[in-house]
Amino acid sequence: MDTRGEEKRGRLGHWQINSAGMADLHEINPKDILPQAPAPRPLESLLSGAIGGMSLVLVGHPFDLVKVRLQTSTQFAGMRDAFQMLLRREGVPGIYRGVTAPLLGVAPIMALSIWSYDTGCRLGRLVYADAADKYKAIALGGAFSALPTSLLQVPGDRIKTLLQVSNARSHAGPVEKTLQVWRSGGWPSLYRGYWITLAREIPGSAIYFANYARARDCFQAHVTDERWLPVGVLLAGGVAGTLNGLLTLPIDVVKSRYQAAPDGAFGSAREVARRLAHLEGAGALLRGLGPVLVRAFPANAACFGGIESVRYAFKCLDGG
Repeated sequence: MDTRGEEKRGRLGHWQINSAGMADLHEINPKDILPQAPAPRPLESLLSGAIGGMSLVLVGHPFDLVKVRLQTSTQFAGMRDAFQMLLRREGVPGIYRGVTAPLLGVAPIMALSIWSYDTGCRLGRLVYADAADKYKAIALGGAFSALPTSLLQVPGDRIKTLLQVSNARSHAGPVEKTLQVWRSGGWPSLYRGYWITLAREIPGSAIYFANYARARDCFQAHVTDERWLPVGVLLAGGVAGTLNGLLTLPIDVVKSRYQAAPDGAFGSAREVARRLAHLEGAGALLRGLGPVLVRAFPANAACFGGIESVRYAFKCLDGG
């Protein structure tokens, strides 16, 4: 009897479980009896998150900058107009304005995110022990990851937003801008937008990681050649990022306006939302939709590509 086909399916299933992003939860079929993979080690989680986060920032920052400019200003007719005006006024360096803060901050933020995600998934499996509920466990892991990650994320987002809305004549860098914010309002000013960030990140991260797992499993269920597995990673990452960007855009618009405003301009994020809807209409909550859609797929594909590459490297080092 020729068993080569069975061996190939076995290798495919083993590769998926051990390097599927979130490695130990992603079976092609929950009913299959597959070997239990070890939980990712802290170093693996931290390093994969750092590499994935830096990949996301490098690919996505120009689009993120245009999104913030559109969300905080009405001087642009659209995404193309914003890009063209930025290039005319500030040149190529202008589209990477404010990149230093997120690039320096993304490594520890994403490292913490993936580590806490892996930890949350282990907790999720205690709540949802049935293999059929694995996506619920993944969603719980994603929601859990937002709690510690937002503590590191908010100050960087605040500084990045202020740098992105500043004009080319402003020579303040991230350190100087941080000191300015600190002197103007201390911790409350630096952490402005924390609660609205948490309101965005908890459901957003749950949906993000669960959609990634579903899309990746769907792709891998129809793949028999292991060489195509990295394509599934990129496609799943892009799909998950695009859906997440669409679902969280309205609250992201409010967050950007709130974080970019001078101290005392708004009493709360809720006031920002009410004023936006009253003065600019409900459509204002979708400002920046174009850059979000254009950015989300390649940036998140790069992110999960980086994460999975490190996962796979650790697997190879272990002789897997």
